[in-house]
Amino acid sequence: MSRIHVLLVICCTSSAGIPADASESQTQGISAVRNSLGPEDHRVEIKIDRRVTIVPPGSGLKRAMLGMVRHPDGSILLNLQTQPLLITSRDNGKNWTPVPIQLPDAPPKQKLNALGISRDGRLWLMHQSSGVKDLFVSVSQEPFQKTPVARLAWKTTRIDFARLAPDRKRPFAMCTNDYNTFFQQSDGTMLLGVGLRYEDWRDYQQLDQSRPGFHETLIRSRDGGRTWGDPTEVHAHVAETCYAVDPNNPKHVLAMTRKQRMLLRNEDAVSVARRAGVPPSTAWPWKGAILLESQDGGRKFREVPGSYLGYYSHRGTMLWTKENVIVAPHTATGPRDYRLVASISLDGGKTWVDGTQHGASAMSKARSFELVSTPPGFSFTTPTVQVSRNRFLTVYCSGTPMAVQGVFWHLRRLAPREESR
Repeated sequence: MSRIHVLLVICCTSSAGIPADASESQTQGISAVRNSLGPEDHRVEIKIDRRVTIVPPGSGLKRAMLGMVRHPDGSILLNLQTQPLLITSRDNGKNWTPVPIQLPDAPPKQKLNALGISRDGRLWLMHQSSGVKDLFVSVSQEPFQKTPVARLAWKTTRIDFARLAPDRKRPFAMCTNDYNTFFQQSDGTMLLGVGLRYEDWRDYQQLDQSRPGFHETLIRSRDGGRTWGDPTEVHAHVAETCYAVDPNNPKHVLAMTRKQRMLLRNEDAVSVARRAGVPPSTAWPWKGAILLESQDGGRKFREVPGSYLGYYSHRGTMLWTKENVIVAPHTATGPRDYRLVASISLDGGKTWVDGTQHGASAMSKARSFELVSTPPGFSFTTPTVQVSRNRFLTVYCSGTPMAVQGVFWHLRRLAPREESR
């Protein structure tokens, strides 16, 4: 098994930096920020505390659609996707330790596309061989916090993805994934988003318009991961989807995802290009982040009006905190803009921070808060965890050779003179 030496290196510290494990008495929460401005005041700012290196250059990492989750015991777990390990921190991101992953019931050299955690503390992995012809889910046999790291054991299930097609006589031909997420419902059901494609998926002009596209699909397990089924097609033309559940309503689910497709049959190139904000000659006019919403626990989704963020604004992820704050990092709009930016909502997506007192009703009108400038830029997905109330850690890949970096940041109210600008 290849090895990664995990270091924590402070690369840059702001003059007002606060330790990552600041207590409640040391930090100002979102509620305090909003109350100081008024019940409907959304004028907040992002303040960078410091940057760190989690996986240094020279580790051998070449691709990493990162996934990161918070365990019920407080640990943070980071998935590197193309290395046979997870990385964990038990002190809010100050120190990191590798957790080797051995999956004896799966083929060698698995790519770990999704990391999840159920409420009982078990870890869940979705993984595949190189190629798009198999699909596995592995579940840790014991809760993470009760098992020594060196003895973490897994139960692996192979999923027959072809049979998930609506018509068994016309099965899916491939299961194509890169970044995926799990979430759990209140009854214990575990859900996983996967990408399913027909053999002729790229023929967007064909007569049968049910076949083109990526077919993002939610599948369900009600028996601890032993069996999977009950599929729901989320959207025919999205991929790289991060699901987030409303902390106050488990039936309310948001999905930060990547909408991407060519022209469909009988579509007019000029009108589509106008709506998508690209030249009419663009082969994939839709290729950017968008928000989907379900009000019934994931059975039906709709595109949230005004949430498409523009061409190349993809690689989006989402965190929804118990304080009802949504953090949605993504690539800045435009094929040559390599900045990492974040859209922020203080009220569960009803409005988005745009610099005004009441915020914007559409996500596309939100302010893009910069987390990483260019240069150096960043690559791949950039998940976030909450470190403490009002404080966050976002991770990203950067540089050649590649390193995994982290940026600690917090939300603060704008000073009076900043509000008047």
